[in-house]
Amino acid sequence: MKTLTELGTKKGGAYKSSIYLCRQFYIKYAKFQTVSGKLSWSHYAELLTVSGDLARSFYEKQAIKENWGFREMKRQIDSALFQRLALSTDKKGVLALAEKGHEVAAPKDLIKNPYVWEFLDLPKDKLIKERGLEKKLVENLQQFLLELGKGFSFIGKQYKITVDNELIGIIIAADRHEFTVKYATGGLENRVFVSKYQLYLPDQKQLEEKVKEILEND
Repeated sequence: MKTLTELGTKKGGAYKSSIYLCRQFYIKYAKFQTVSGKLSWSHYAELLTVSGDLARSFYEKQAIKENWGFREMKRQIDSALFQRLALSTDKKGVLALAEKGHEVAAPKDLIKNPYVWEFLDLPKDKLIKERGLEKKLVENLQQFLLELGKGFSFIGKQYKITVDNELIGIIIAADRHEFTVKYATGGLENRVFVSKYQLYLPDQKQLEEKVKEILEND
């Protein structure tokens, strides 16, 4: 990680920006012992753009746990990963996310809702069929696996996996209708999970408000 002295050698607007970041860094990380050597200055400069303390703590811990590079971490911040995970839990769960990061204790903990596939860069005014969407996901496999999260790997397209003669997997649809969920899973709710996907980044402010309601009302 670059030292504050190195950062202070820049000139003009870049110098002012660096001074501001250094000041913010001092405020948010008053004790240097709380800073991880596994993250670069670029990581921390991006973390300082996260307004909420709980969300910032989550991204820092998750970046260390998952060994995210700067671009990977920035993408997760931009896609509001903390808020998306927080919406599926309660106040205690939100606080646990901030304190420990995302811990997987049960299969359902692996599932996000919704998944965000903005990396496909599809135009909003163009409809894409399922086969075309699948092709685009495979072409962007690294980003797709990053969005799925830890514990997933790519074996092949339309590959069926069974454990103890029971199908396991995720059905990802544009609309997660309750009736469709019951029909598709057929009583296998503990083995087959249903989640939504969206092709564009979520409204972070709206998600932040929903998380705030969880923290205030639970």
